[in-house]
Amino acid sequence: MGSMYIEGGGSPHPSLARVRRPAARIVCGVTDIIWSPTREYIERANVTRLMRTHGIETYEALVERSIADAEWFWDAVVRDLDIEFFEPYRQVRDISRGVEWATWFRGGRVGGARGPPIDALMSEVHAPPPEPRRPFHAP
Repeated sequence: MGSMYIEGGGSPHPSLARVRRPAARIVCGVTDIIWSPTREYIERANVTRLMRTHGIETYEALVERSIADAEWFWDAVVRDLDIEFFEPYRQVRDISRGVEWATWFRGGRVGGARGPPIDALMSEVHAPPPEPRRPFHAP
């Protein structure tokens, strides 16, 4: 099966074409790309603005930097999206108790005086996955 594009027609944006994608996995028999953003869509994207602000030329380079320096990435995203903190955070990520117990945006509060600490919100997003269930086997 060949690639299929819905919006914009043609091939993906050149910066996306350079991204190394993992080998295709068959999920429910579907492997085709069904949508690729137009150049206009990419120009208006928040991620494009973030990349330009930090002099990052390719999406692949952004992904690599976000993995290598998660604190830089999340601080840059918060600043780029202009997320207001009622109380500024003192530290982007604290992993002193171990990565599985990471505290995000330590000390920061969003949503005014009654808003929850941002680390409480982030811990819900980055909570460890539940224990896998054993498959049921009928007797």
